[in-house]
Amino acid sequence: MDEEVQRVVAEIEEEQALNKISGVQVFRSLLNQPNLVSLHSSDADFEGSSTGFSSLNFSLPRPILQPSSIELTHSVLPQCVQNIPDTAVTFWYYRLSSYKSNVPNASNLYFIRLLPSYYKPEFISSDVFGFNKTFNSYTDLAIELQKSCTTDLAFVNLKEQDIDEDSNQYKLQYLPNDISLLYNESINKFQMNGNNANVEMAFKVWVNTRTYTLNQVVSFGTQTYISLQDDNTNNDPREIDSLFWKQNYVDIVEEFDGTTPYRKNQYVSFGDELYIARQNTIGQPTPDINATDWDDSFTPSNFYKYLITGFRDPIVAQVQSNGRVLWNKDNLFEFEDTVEYKGNFYKALKQNKSFEPFLVLTVPGSWDTTIQYEKDDLVFFGTSFKASKRNINSAPSTFSDDWIEIMWEQSSQIDTPVIGLNSISTEFDMMDEFLGISQYPFPNGILGQPFVKNPKRLLNSILGFTWNGIMLPESLENIDSIITTAVSKDNAQTELFNRIRPIQQYYKRYTTVSLDGLQQTIPKTLFTAEGYANLVYTNIISVFASIVSGSSLNTTTNTGLLGVCSMNTGNLGISFFQQGTVAPLTIHNADIYSILLYFQDEVGDPYFFTNNANLSFTLKVDYKNILQDK
Repeated sequence: MDEEVQRVVAEIEEEQALNKISGVQVFRSLLNQPNLVSLHSSDADFEGSSTGFSSLNFSLPRPILQPSSIELTHSVLPQCVQNIPDTAVTFWYYRLSSYKSNVPNASNLYFIRLLPSYYKPEFISSDVFGFNKTFNSYTDLAIELQKSCTTDLAFVNLKEQDIDEDSNQYKLQYLPNDISLLYNESINKFQMNGNNANVEMAFKVWVNTRTYTLNQVVSFGTQTYISLQDDNTNNDPREIDSLFWKQNYVDIVEEFDGTTPYRKNQYVSFGDELYIARQNTIGQPTPDINATDWDDSFTPSNFYKYLITGFRDPIVAQVQSNGRVLWNKDNLFEFEDTVEYKGNFYKALKQNKSFEPFLVLTVPGSWDTTIQYEKDDLVFFGTSFKASKRNINSAPSTFSDDWIEIMWEQSSQIDTPVIGLNSISTEFDMMDEFLGISQYPFPNGILGQPFVKNPKRLLNSILGFTWNGIMLPESLENIDSIITTAVSKDNAQTELFNRIRPIQQYYKRYTTVSLDGLQQTIPKTLFTAEGYANLVYTNIISVFASIVSGSSLNTTTNTGLLGVCSMNTGNLGISFFQQGTVAPLTIHNADIYSILLYFQDEVGDPYFFTNNANLSFTLKVDYKNILQDK
């Protein structure tokens, strides 16, 4: 053996002396420069969870030396997934309220969801909840959606925990039976119906001696109920399976209070009557004898309007995650409501709307007519005020444009309800009972409702509701007022108004003022999807590789794209990719010892395979020309 080694070494030295291609290079080309490389997922180091993966790392049996280019020529990808990504199984909509706010904000944004496909039914004690799964038809999907519209898992479990006051620490944005998501077979499209559009607010408190008529709404404690028949007397609304009452979920209009500031168009109840403020007002006399400030002559209708969100709505991105209730200027907050604002936490001293919270750590100095106050300066004038802008000799008052009266006191984070769907579902979707005591969450470690931080698709768009969600929310502030609501003939505001259900009255403005005409309210509560439901999880899978670097350009991740594979089969099938064109990707001065592949769907979200999926990839590799280099 020693003699053989010496002979080979001597031959190599002789070739090198003659400036020939060395034997080392020849052997390297045979062993370390394969033209075809086959990768199988069963040989990879998994880069994922215990059940699935969206990337694979391959440690090669021997390195690939001096490659010049690489090309994906073939792949086999099992498509063992449900029709809808678990990150896109939540349907979002606004229920605009004449009482709380007609401006879309986080407090009037609600959801309907399918439970993620990885939730195991044996952990959930009922089959009444809608699940994400492989759907064979629109009808199959509609059945699950109807379950989701009727009830929600976290909603039910939170009600079980009322004794622990968890429902005060969490504000789940779900309303049972508030909307219906329907499949219309005749047009092959989905539709949304706003079920409470024509239901009145609860401005009457239930009294056992009073007689209620069909569809009258009352409050009992913190809950509201709607009468199911006429001549309804002395029937407790809380009775289970009552023939006289059904629980509904509408606003409870607070009783008039002489110390509460009311802004124009705010509602109050007084003596079982509903009043609306004609102007900003505070103090006595009571609405029944104060026709200057209060009106009860209107005909109540359409207290609620529905607006389906779009996938680019920034408020959806906020509420789907793990945040807390945030203050916003457009929402009405009740006494002792708690909010987060600019990193601080506040509790409402009284019902208020559009009064910005601010901290008063010490009693500020008294207001002085001679001092010029800068924005955010604090003064005391019967109570504390903060300057909303620079001013001088402008006496602080409740509705002043120059001052903000204090309506909030400092609170704590723990007292501010969590509003984020992911946080609440993680805590309350899983429940078990031990010796009659509810345990949350159990089993532990099961991820709650998944989401994408900046979603590019929602269940809305998957069902065919394709609006992008771009709007000016403030343009809906006066939608109840036909006098101040005017729009041009064709613009984004008109489109937004036409998305409201029911469509409210508004002026249609032509080029000639004399042609202005008042359009009548359209009472329809049904909204038909613009497009058809898309029950294809993804059309393509983009395969990215650590070895490609800047040799390809992709609009989602910029670099690293190895190839795009068409998903050319139905769910539970296998997709085959065969390269149709020659497109080698240059590799710059790098030997390859390992290859990391990762996968994305058509919108750039990670695409997950289950661990029983067998993937294969074939790569064609070219090399630097050794003779030419010499």
